[in-house]
Amino acid sequence: MAILCIDDDPQFCDAIAGVLADAGYRALSARTAGEGLQHARAVELAIVDLHLRGLSGEELVRAIREVRPTVPVILTSGIPLEDGRLIARKCGAQHFLPKPFDIDELLRVVDTLLGEAREALPAKARA
Repeated sequence: MAILCIDDDPQFCDAIAGVLADAGYRALSARTAGEGLQHARAVELAIVDLHLRGLSGEELVRAIREVRPTVPVILTSGIPLEDGRLIARKCGAQHFLPKPFDIDELLRVVDTLLGEAREALPAKARA
């Protein structure tokens, strides 16, 4: 199961990729919105930073929705929690995690969103 981290901070993406790999997931990293969008078709979940160079994270989530309407998206940023939740709802992300966040919380959210996505699939696709 592949999870994509899109953030222009390579240390952040590498850290998240390591945590996800330790939890048994295959992690992909993208440093730009364009690179992230290229990978979006091949992943089961995306973690998107709000403040990317060029296309904003908010715009990127909307673009991901066009190519993968049902893929779960976690939006991240250092902005206040309520502001981030509002932006996440507006752009179609399922969850907002304010930076810095607890790794255990990230893994709980990932597991929950992936479980919900599996349950939403038709029975044939789950088998």
